[in-house]
This record gives sequence, C-alpha cells and structure tokens, in this order.
Amino acid sequence: GPLNILASPASPPLGDLERIGVRRVSVGSTIARAAYGLARSSAVELLRGRYPDFASAIPYAELQALLASRR
Repeated sequence: GPLNILASPASPPLGDLERIGVRRVSVGSTIARAAYGLARSSAVELLRGRYPDFASAIPYAELQALLASRR
C-alpha cells in the first residue's frame, strides 16, 4: 500500500518524501497546537502589559469568506 507519514518540524521537505515513495503526509494536531501556542504567547505578552504582534492574524473578511465557502 501507499506509504503515509505524520510530519514533524524535523521531517524532510515534501519533494524529498515524494521521491522516497511517501504518498500522504499528515500533520495531525500540529496546526491546532501551533494556534494554541500563539494564543498562549499572546496572552503572556498582554499580561506583561505589552501588545503582541498580531500581523499574522487573518482579516475578518477573509475569515468570513473562508468559513462561508465551507458550508
């Protein structure tokens, strides 16, 4: 059957995995855990009286469009 892996930060690039026969790469809970990590570090900064860098926050209109397209 096809070779599947659970990726991690230490995983080789996708092209390398494909060359060795990997057909599916999963990320499991990594995306959710990264979001929780950002929420935690933002909360810590706010508690220290500083405003965290929210430059990577998705604009409301883009988020609404993304969620609306999934219905």
